Amino acid sequence: MNEKIIYERFELLYREIYFARHEMILLNKIIENYNSESKYKELICVIYEALHTSIFIKMAKIYEIDSTNRTITIFYMLKAIQSNKDINHNDKKIIDYVEKELDKINNNEFVNKLKTIRDKYEAHLDKSHSKGIRSISQKDTIMYKELQDIVEKTYTIICNLLDLTTSKITISHIDKMIDVQYKGIEDAINLMENI
Repeated sequence: MNEKIIYERFELLYREIYFARHEMILLNKIIENYNSESKYKELICVIYEALHTSIFIKMAKIYEIDSTNRTITIFYMLKAIQSNKDINHNDKKIIDYVEKELDKINNNEFVNKLKTIRDKYEAHLDKSHSKGIRSISQKDTIMYKELQDIVEKTYTIICNLLDLTTSKITISHIDKMIDVQYKGIEDAINLMENI
């Protein structure tokens, strides 16, 4: 596979985990500072739900199981780095790291739970789950702490891959994109303060 294509796809994957991680940080701040007496209680609940759903959908995209290899996932990227000698330079450290992470991910029940919750609740309103998230069986439930942990672990995997392959993979557009989005958020916050 073309090296440039791998880099571009890696950047897309990095963007997803970068934003999922920062949404999780923001979600934690909302939880820490929640006050049921706040005059913005409904707004806080809406923001909480939007962030939680966004994190879930991003993580489901990152961990999608796609046997056709048409989806840019963590599996796809790890395998691409593992098999592309222009990126891994036959470096045992990179290859071993990738194999170790692939093994951990393949043996993690979180991936199947993500798919179930995404398919039955987050992305679709499944008729067989008319009670919403409460319809999901206990074994398929993802606890908040578990979601936090997997977001952090995924971010760490991606950053480690960046460090290990530093001479080849760079994330070039994220900082510019963040500046533009931050300005939009700043404007929205200023508007909310004037309500």
